[in-house]
Amino acid sequence: MGSLGCTGNELLCEDFEDVAEGMVPTGGPWKPLDDSCKYQTSSFTMGVTTALANGGSKSLKVTNKHFAQCRLSGEFPATDEFWVRAYSYWEPGLDISNRETLDIDLTPGHRTSDDPAVRFGYRSKAPCEEYAGPQITIIGMGGGEVTGCASRAMPKGEWFCFEAHVQQASTLVVSTYIDGEALSYQSTGKPMTESIATEAPISQKIDHIRLGIFSTGEAQGSIYLDDIAVSTTRIGCAN
Repeated sequence: MGSLGCTGNELLCEDFEDVAEGMVPTGGPWKPLDDSCKYQTSSFTMGVTTALANGGSKSLKVTNKHFAQCRLSGEFPATDEFWVRAYSYWEPGLDISNRETLDIDLTPGHRTSDDPAVRFGYRSKAPCEEYAGPQITIIGMGGGEVTGCASRAMPKGEWFCFEAHVQQASTLVVSTYIDGEALSYQSTGKPMTESIATEAPISQKIDHIRLGIFSTGEAQGSIYLDDIAVSTTRIGCAN
């Protein structure tokens, strides 16, 4: 399978093919990791690998939970409506029970803290015990925290295509897809909905994507990410 590559029309696109083994992208849209990250290397690692790839021969491998300043952050022009497309591979041994675990989030500005953000991943803790599955959590933007989970298993041990549709002209409205299938969301005391939205208009717009493992528990294991793209139009899942 060849790399999915970039057309040049995206707001951000990264396939990791030009990044040396063991390194992370630098320059362009990508912000350097915080200097403090070197003190976390005994508990987590992040770097490009040829061991597993979705398209082309390389992907970004992240192992174990780490702090926000050690997620890889890339900037793109703020726009009222955009799409995210990414391919993820969650190792079968990654423990996601009774916790929130994310591999991708979106932030307004370059953040070194966990919020404000829109979090994507898997949640099996409150308020999603009954609805455990792929999540959207919006925190620190336009009112209180809002969460929905999709009542289905997270794909593990295989590449899957993740898409997010973000609208942020006033309130922030987010919907997601896995392998082209639209997800519906629910949480304790809340009705099922096709999207998750802030309770009030936002004062800051999303203009960064972050890659890495966040967990409300000490998530141990690896996630691979590949063919990351942000665009004003839906990119779709090529494979």
